[in-house]
Amino acid sequence: MRLCKISIKSIILISFAALGAAGCARVAAKLDLSFGTDEFNWVNRMMRKMSIEEKVGQMVAWQYNRNFYNADSDTMKDLEDLIATHGIGGLVVFAGNVYETAHLANAFQRMAKVPLLIASDFERGVANRIAGSTLFPNMMSIGAADSADLAYRMGKITAEEGRALGVHDPG
Repeated sequence: MRLCKISIKSIILISFAALGAAGCARVAAKLDLSFGTDEFNWVNRMMRKMSIEEKVGQMVAWQYNRNFYNADSDTMKDLEDLIATHGIGGLVVFAGNVYETAHLANAFQRMAKVPLLIASDFERGVANRIAGSTLFPNMMSIGAADSADLAYRMGKITAEEGRALGVHDPG
């Protein structure tokens, strides 16, 4: 495998540093993220089954940034290994186009034991990273329009397009 080897200790150290930094960030609004009984039970069952290595793997996200991967390519084999063998928790889409992004998101989810969190930077809409989707003006323009309705509609369209591609966190 061509990927660099990272020790579990390094991953844990980096994770705690990131969590510490995140704790310093200001929170604009409180969200109700409570689970129902079924979700709570599923999470508890999964956590009891997982080794410490699998739990650490869930804290790792890997980027991919190509339009198409041949199933036999080194890149696809490396991604398969990270997902199926090492149990990474997520992927970050850096570039692609609509159809390949949706296809790969579905293929990667099928490989995972635990559902992957798939994220991307869709600051100006999905086309900020994915060709063939909607690109909005930059944030300065949205602010200058002084319209909460336009900002809301931009966010809603971005969320709908991103979710249709299999992306959970539009950045």
